[in-house]
Amino acid sequence: MSRFDKTGPATAHLIQESSQRERRNDPSPDVRVLLETLLNSARALSNEPALSHALKSMDQIPALEAKIRRQEAQEEVAKSARQQALDDYATQRDDWKAEKQQFQSRVETLEKCLLQEKSKVESLEANGEQQSRKISSIEESLAKSSLNEHSSQKKIQGLIKAIESERQRCRTVDEELRQSTTKAAQAHSERDEIKKAYEKAQKQANWCRLKLETAASLTVPIVEDASVIDGMDAVWRRAASVVCSTFYGNVNLNDLKTKAFWATYEQKSGLSDVLPLPQSNSEAAIQIRCVAISAYLARIFVRDLLQPNYLLPNESNIRGLLTRQAYENPAKATAFRASLQALLPAAQEEAIEERTQIACNTIATLTNGLLSDREDMQYRSQLKSGVSELETSGVFLMRTQAKASQNELEKVPLTARVGRGYSPQQRMRAQRPSAGMSRDQASAASQSFLDPRSGHD
Repeated sequence: MSRFDKTGPATAHLIQESSQRERRNDPSPDVRVLLETLLNSARALSNEPALSHALKSMDQIPALEAKIRRQEAQEEVAKSARQQALDDYATQRDDWKAEKQQFQSRVETLEKCLLQEKSKVESLEANGEQQSRKISSIEESLAKSSLNEHSSQKKIQGLIKAIESERQRCRTVDEELRQSTTKAAQAHSERDEIKKAYEKAQKQANWCRLKLETAASLTVPIVEDASVIDGMDAVWRRAASVVCSTFYGNVNLNDLKTKAFWATYEQKSGLSDVLPLPQSNSEAAIQIRCVAISAYLARIFVRDLLQPNYLLPNESNIRGLLTRQAYENPAKATAFRASLQALLPAAQEEAIEERTQIACNTIATLTNGLLSDREDMQYRSQLKSGVSELETSGVFLMRTQAKASQNELEKVPLTARVGRGYSPQQRMRAQRPSAGMSRDQASAASQSFLDPRSGHD
């Protein structure tokens, strides 16, 4: 029950008592009418839905305030958790930096030890040479003193002992030399292990830095440098500039040609080429039209101009054979295409003009209802110029790739190159007629290409 429902009867009761008291005092008729009016108004207000709903809404205010406080508390908890994650990543990065410095100092220490061992080995080698020369001189003295054997017997014995002592010392020097060499090899191995550990630590440090940047991106945006685009970037920029300069503007929505364009848009372009071209002149609609047409332009470039198989005429049976071969064995198709592009340069030049015209017509037909006749002619001319330049660049790249692919032809078995390695099912698919050719013409062309006596190696 609302507040008004509780207080309404009480108010009515007070008004009735006041009326009764006034009746006892015999009030005037005007006062009686006023009191009755007030009583009726109070009764009407007690049954008013809007006032009852307002009082109920006032009762819900504390619950809404509690809900808002809970949401604010949740936001504070999330903010503190995110800040804690950032602090953890920063601490881990500092730990990796300290470990990196420790590895670097250890590498420097090992390099110094390696230099000391090298110097020690060199000194031992020099000492060994000196001892060898000394032994040689002692042996020469022994040979000279042998003439007077009886008088120098004791001296000879002493010299023999000295020789044995020097030989033992040489053996000791050789052993120390081998030990030093082993230590040097161990030092090299340890240095390689430390280098690998350092590279691993560097990768982990990069990973931590990436994680830290990812965490920082939750609150601070990361600005990346623009990627460098090479190759045919200039041609594509020109084509995109032509599209934007042509379609970045309002379209006459009341024109009959434009209305007919949107009415027959899906039937004319086909389901695979339907683009989101909104019927509006808002800023967003204009931008969407430019982006959609540019995307379709890129699709046509790849589909109709930058495919190597399309360098052959559209009605060529060899082109159909290459297309089927590409699905079955791409390596063989590449080898065949490299040879055919070298054997049929004239067919390539004819196909270039054909594919350029088809691409321009396909692109222009998609949007010919959005432009006037004069704008459409200008758009087609600029588009054909840019497409021709793109086709020239693409053919140059394809010819370079074709020359590089000539080596792959040697890797293909001879039976595959002359056609003897095909199964019956593959021969049936190869002899299937293409569009625009009779069955006899297609069969003759397929047999001519697959026959080893025809000379197509």
